[in-house]
Amino acid sequence: MNPKNLFAVTGKVDHPFAISVSVLRNMPQIQVNVVRDNRSVTYAGVSLKDLLAKAVLSADSAKPNQLALTAINLGGNPITLSPECTQAVFRDGTQVIVADAINGKPLKDDSGPLMLIVPNEKPSAQIVPNLARIRVGTTN
Repeated sequence: MNPKNLFAVTGKVDHPFAISVSVLRNMPQIQVNVVRDNRSVTYAGVSLKDLLAKAVLSADSAKPNQLALTAINLGGNPITLSPECTQAVFRDGTQVIVADAINGKPLKDDSGPLMLIVPNEKPSAQIVPNLARIRVGTTN
């Protein structure tokens, strides 16, 4: 299968996995609204919190304040999320998602097929285009 059509969760988890984008699209979806370039944009996708629960965080990485999450894009470039963004994954009321759609349409090839969306972060939402996997680590 083409790596562009896969999403994976790896690192300090008990059950690392890789799934196809089509399987991800059939999982329960949520929507988040983000303001980009003074326009409201609606992204749809799967909760990262739910995907991490599927992977089962290892005992030594189970405390959210000690987690380090790294988003890795299709080019293999790692983007380490700030501690605030990492903690937002587990914060009630914040929906960090692995998005596959924008304004009701699939993401375009230049930014997808998947993006990590961390809404409500200041000064603006954190967005990682061309998402391939999330690597779980610890800060210590």
